[in-house]
Amino acid sequence: MSIEELFASLGIDTPPVRWGEFYDEVMADFDKHGCPLTDPEYYERLHAEYDVFPRYLDVFKEAAAAVGRREDLSRYLALLAYAISDRTKAYNNLASFTPPKPPAGEHDLATDMVTALATASMIPYAHRVMTERGIPADMVLCSLRSIEGSVGTYAERNGGHPGFHLIGWHQRTIDGNLYIVGSLQIEVFATFGALATVYRNAAGDSLALAEGITLHRDGYALGAHGFLDEEGAWTANVTETEDAYVGYPYDERGYVQKTPVTLKKSEWSVAIRHGDPIVSLHIPKGTDLKDESITETMVKIRAFCAEYFPDYAYRGFYCYSWMMDPQLDEMLGEHTNIVKFRRRYHPMTYKSAGHGVFGFIFQKPDMNFSLDDLPETTTLERKLKAHYKNGGAIYEMPAYFF
Repeated sequence: MSIEELFASLGIDTPPVRWGEFYDEVMADFDKHGCPLTDPEYYERLHAEYDVFPRYLDVFKEAAAAVGRREDLSRYLALLAYAISDRTKAYNNLASFTPPKPPAGEHDLATDMVTALATASMIPYAHRVMTERGIPADMVLCSLRSIEGSVGTYAERNGGHPGFHLIGWHQRTIDGNLYIVGSLQIEVFATFGALATVYRNAAGDSLALAEGITLHRDGYALGAHGFLDEEGAWTANVTETEDAYVGYPYDERGYVQKTPVTLKKSEWSVAIRHGDPIVSLHIPKGTDLKDESITETMVKIRAFCAEYFPDYAYRGFYCYSWMMDPQLDEMLGEHTNIVKFRRRYHPMTYKSAGHGVFGFIFQKPDMNFSLDDLPETTTLERKLKAHYKNGGAIYEMPAYFF
């Protein structure tokens, strides 16, 4: 069958753009040898060598067998594994990726786990990348086990049904760019994603000026939840003169101010531009956000990067999270660990739907629920639920600190 016919059989409207380039090659190999990733013993061998499936080995084996009973999914698995095996093209190959849809819209182990099987096929490569860099064995193991951990996360959000929804995210794991250091997860070889240029002066003060962002008249990103009205919208950019930078600063709320400021080049210099290398910080579930823990973690992160990534000249630290929204300050109080953690950063508005808390706090896989049905078992849950029922949102925001 053609690539279009194969993907149609899986409920996918359009194949990823680049996959037609290798479709015939992979299908010819499949016709000769089948797909080895449908052999349950493959995952036994992976676990025996790398100790990567302490919780869900049986799930991986059962899923592999289930995929093997379906020729269309087996061919798809062979294609997907090939698409991510070339690390120079893997991210581009996933650019227009859509996972297959389960039959009748219900949970189906083969369909829900097929992307996990493909991701697991890269564990030997990921292990080699990390060990060659000299990463300690316990940190390598923790990183590799995060692939299985995402199966558990999927189950938590989907009524106990195991599955996988983070193949794009785990390309970072495969390339050896994600590690747990202290209380946080760090991502090296990440880029500054905010629409801003950050400047610093000799005293260590910093200021972010908006760059290439279209804003609602109130100064928040146009298109964010609650900021859809285009009347009075405007675009902020930085103008560079011979001796100064002139632009519109982000304030402490992450809004962009309409009054421009002038930063003299004799006093201010560019610290981070959009796309510059940074260390991105991620906040795992259950993270200890106490001040002393985070301070100790930052010391460990700097030491870790210096020892194992001395070739990586990052410009600062970055976080993109709902935890960066300054609305949390008033909602939770300045004494709370979340707020103390947030205040280390300088937030910047971004086009956000404000849905992040539903997945991370309420374990909702999508928006098919009623606000009335959200739990209120913790103070955070109660206050978030009330905030949304009153028409508000907590926004995912990019933020930096040095």
